[in-house]
Amino acid sequence: YNNNIIFCVGNEMNSIWRNLLRLSHHSQCIMPFRSNTHSSSSLRLPPLARRPHKTRPATSSLKVDTPSVIAYSTAGSYNLYDLCNAIRVQGLYEVVDLSDDLMDSVLSVKSTYLNTQKDIFFFAEKGSVVFWNVPEFERENVLQFLKLVEYDKYEEDVIRSEAEMLKVIPEEPNTKIKGGVVSLSKETDSLNAHLEKYSFSDAISASVKLGVLESSLHKLIGSIEHISDDLKAGRSLNLSRSEVLKKTGEVFALRHMINLSCDLLDTPDFYWDREKLEGLYLNTCSHLAVNKRTKIYNEKLNHCAELLELITAHLNDVHHVRLEWFIIILIMIEVGFECLHFIHQFIM
Repeated sequence: YNNNIIFCVGNEMNSIWRNLLRLSHHSQCIMPFRSNTHSSSSLRLPPLARRPHKTRPATSSLKVDTPSVIAYSTAGSYNLYDLCNAIRVQGLYEVVDLSDDLMDSVLSVKSTYLNTQKDIFFFAEKGSVVFWNVPEFERENVLQFLKLVEYDKYEEDVIRSEAEMLKVIPEEPNTKIKGGVVSLSKETDSLNAHLEKYSFSDAISASVKLGVLESSLHKLIGSIEHISDDLKAGRSLNLSRSEVLKKTGEVFALRHMINLSCDLLDTPDFYWDREKLEGLYLNTCSHLAVNKRTKIYNEKLNHCAELLELITAHLNDVHHVRLEWFIIILIMIEVGFECLHFIHQFIM
């Protein structure tokens, strides 16, 4: 693809920005570009109350220099090709080669300015981005930048409410996660250190993706909650067959997303021959209760599917009874005409 890269400022302004970066800890704004990607949301989520399945410290409570890893799920997926080309042209980040197995699904970059350990992981299939030691100003610019390569954008309120944050302690003897704190080993070489960050990021990105799907399911449950109350009270159901069919489609769409589109039911193939990285991934998933939440998510989906199946059967029965009455009425009308015809013939 040929993409037109549009810079907000010229070379002189870029030079001024870079000088400011050397004098302060503020990060550089990523310049926007034009992409052939046209995003339209098929998963539009309204603001929802926070579910009590997990708690996390607020990102605003972090100090400026506190190392942290923060993840957002912003869309259904990303166009990594356009994103990679735009990042290379900008020159603010350097693409890091992780593994041939991840070439088509993950893009990893690190900052080229200042002597900092800023890393960003973009997960194409999950539509998630994970920031390591990136200040808020820079994160916001990256999130705005991502809107140009997103497919099926999510609502801003959902993106913010489902964000995940963990504190990071660098220069530790061993790499691990304990008590919601990620410890990074000081003895690991550069490539392995980046792969360890990827393992943590992979699990965290799965958690935030699951959080967005949970919000969508929460919305669906709210839209059909009144059905159980109507059935319990013996009231007639104010639903058409087409409306029930749409709700059933939403249930199967959510089931497809979590069971087929995302690697949430099983450990990704990448970790099969990398036991240490697999341990980091599984421990992070365990801390974020990904497996437990996925199981609960599917159980709720099954309940919704059973309820909608019951309503579909009920509406079909009502429809069949109505058709039977129409047939009976038509037969009675036909009998009436035959009686009139017989009487007329008898009189004649």
